[in-house]
Amino acid sequence: MDSTNSSSEDVRTDKPIFAFLVWAFVLTWVLLFLALRYSSVEVTVRFVGHALRITLPTLLSFLANLGPAAAALIVLSTKNRRDERKSLLKETFAWRVSWRGYFLALGIPTLILGVAVVELLTITGLPFHWYQGAFGMWFGTLFFGALFRSLGEEIGWRGFLLPRLQVRMSGFAASLLVGLTWWTWHLPIRLNPEQAFLLTGNIIYLVEVLSFSVLLTWLRNAIPGSLVPVTLFHAAFNAGLDTTQISGNAWIQFRWLICLTVSMLLAACLVLTIFGKQLGAAPEIRARG
Repeated sequence: MDSTNSSSEDVRTDKPIFAFLVWAFVLTWVLLFLALRYSSVEVTVRFVGHALRITLPTLLSFLANLGPAAAALIVLSTKNRRDERKSLLKETFAWRVSWRGYFLALGIPTLILGVAVVELLTITGLPFHWYQGAFGMWFGTLFFGALFRSLGEEIGWRGFLLPRLQVRMSGFAASLLVGLTWWTWHLPIRLNPEQAFLLTGNIIYLVEVLSFSVLLTWLRNAIPGSLVPVTLFHAAFNAGLDTTQISGNAWIQFRWLICLTVSMLLAACLVLTIFGKQLGAAPEIRARG
């Protein structure tokens, strides 16, 4: 059996999916455990001739985001999956996509955050402040952190896992499964006993992640052959979230989470209404499923 046929069979079997999930969770959760275990340790990192002192938990947490990407490459490291590995790496850096892909990847997260801010200001009556240098902060956060972290996730979630699920079920069902896995993968950093509204907040966050997953599945199907748009979408949203400064008490922060989730849910429902349960999956994918 040649590698192409073997890869095709791999897509339909559970074995590579199970192996991927085990590796993704183990690699990430072990690093996060070590980050908590050695919370007071500092390390020196040399970059472009400069010595940077950072805490070990910061470095380990940063590397933990690479868990899904590393898991995908580990599972595809065998000889009979060489073509799949090459294809995944090619999609990872396929930046030559239509302007529409970049417009959607940057525009939709901005719109979602904007609607959420308007909702919050309307509900709470808080004044709106535009911070000088906000765009520069967003740009810096995007290219010096958020993009790298998002890439580490998207290679695994939308690059490896989603295509294997979409040949078995609808794009909507696949996006929900990826989203549930994604939410579970995030649990170690969200189970902080000192966090206010811990249970309710995590349930609301689950709705947000599932909605986010629906949007990313649709974008992945709309711009096939490249992981750049979904990675940029993910990074742009995270960078925008990091630079949107919402000050206030726990109740204000909780309402911000609700507004953000409602905005995300509305966008996901709109996409689902327009494109249906397949979320724009190509006909050949629907046929195989």
